Amino acid sequence: MSSTFRVGDRVRIPLGRRQVAGVVTEDRGGIGFRGRHLYQVLVPMDPFDPTTYEVSEDEIEALAQEPEVTLDKAKIREYLSHGGLISILRSNLQGGRNQPRVWLRPDNVGNVTHTFDRGRGIVGGETVPFGVVHDDRVFTPKQDEVLSFLRSFGLSDDDIQDVLSSVGVAP
Repeated sequence: MSSTFRVGDRVRIPLGRRQVAGVVTEDRGGIGFRGRHLYQVLVPMDPFDPTTYEVSEDEIEALAQEPEVTLDKAKIREYLSHGGLISILRSNLQGGRNQPRVWLRPDNVGNVTHTFDRGRGIVGGETVPFGVVHDDRVFTPKQDEVLSFLRSFGLSDDDIQDVLSSVGVAP
C-alpha cells in the first residue's frame, strides 16, 4: 500500500477541539492498530518549542503551500500592548552570548504571536534588548533600546508610543 503523505508535506491534524498545521517528519508505515498507517507530524507551538505528534493517516488533511502572509499593524500593536512585549523582553534577562532574536507571526487562529525561529517569522529579527524589564514595565534608562526594537516590527512612532503607554515605564 502506498503512502498518501511524504516527509515535508504540509498537513492539518486534530489537536483537541481544533485543527493545527504541521509538517510530516516521518512516515512510520502500517504499524498502528489493525495496520493503520502512522505519521510523525511536527507542529509549531510559537513562541515555544515545536511538538511532534504521531497521527494516523485518516486523521490528516493535506494543505496547499503556505500563502504569503502579512500582519495587520493594529493586531501587532494589540499583541505587544497586552502582554506580548513584556513576554518577549523577558526572554533576554541574562544577556551574554547567543542572545535571542524575535520575529512576529500569525498563530494557528490568525492572532499575532512571536517566534525565535527565523524561518517562521514575518517581521522583526532584531536581538531582544537585555535587561529592559522592571516590575513588568519598560525600565526607563533602557527605553531608547526598546523604542528601537519596536521599530523592527514596522511600527510607526505613534504606534510605538501607544504600545509603550499601554505597557508602562518603570523608573
